[in-house]
Amino acid sequence: GEQEIQTITTKTYIGANEVQLITTSATDRNEVQVIRTFAPTVLEVQTLKTSAFSGNSLSGTYSLAFNTTATGGTLQYSGEISYNAEAQGGRYSVKSILEAMSNIGPGGIHNVTRSSPDDEGGYTWSVTFASKMGNVTALELYESALKPVDGAPAVEVQTVKDGNEIYGGYRLEFDGYTTEVIPYDASDSEVEAALEALSTVTTVDVTRSGPDNQRGYKWSVTFTHDDNAGNVNPLVPVYDSMAKGSGRLLYGTSGDPTVSVTSTDGNEI
Repeated sequence: GEQEIQTITTKTYIGANEVQLITTSATDRNEVQVIRTFAPTVLEVQTLKTSAFSGNSLSGTYSLAFNTTATGGTLQYSGEISYNAEAQGGRYSVKSILEAMSNIGPGGIHNVTRSSPDDEGGYTWSVTFASKMGNVTALELYESALKPVDGAPAVEVQTVKDGNEIYGGYRLEFDGYTTEVIPYDASDSEVEAALEALSTVTTVDVTRSGPDNQRGYKWSVTFTHDDNAGNVNPLVPVYDSMAKGSGRLLYGTSGDPTVSVTSTDGNEI
């Protein structure tokens, strides 16, 4: 008879190919930029000079006034300064007497030097204020008990060099747009408002620190909105005569200040 034939067939289900999802991610970190105004330290120098008519011989004392009310301080008067007072080192030296005034205080005078006497016994003391004093008002003669009275003794105070302090303001440029002038001592909210007024900035948070002895400040600017997410372009300070013909916006009493911007980049892949 005929042989039986059987067919064996194998098959598998052919469906969709395997799908694997690859995801990239990074830590969410906002861009932070720090604006800093800085001026070189220049110490204030004032001189005290005593003199009399020729042929007289100076003696006696004088005292000084120091008025800082214009900057929120006080009006103070010094102790009596001898006509031949030592520059510094002793209790009755010019340095010690000045630092005993509460609106100068310990450490308020960097140093004092004294000249040789002139023919009438007059001296010139050169008083250098400490950096923390900044640009100070001039000392003034308060009372003179110098003798001889008919010898017309005089005390002359001169400012030889102003301490350096920052005045004026600056602008910030970001992605082609520039702020209005920002005052040198602008609050954090003022800087925040100036930046958010730009069409290229949505929202920022600003914190301020300072001032230093030259009235320099730091403003830390954090870009908080997704419109400025990731690594954004740096703020560009505009403050001197070389920038767009603006004239010097930021200046110092004894040395030109600068504005710098440093960045901690926002994170992006």
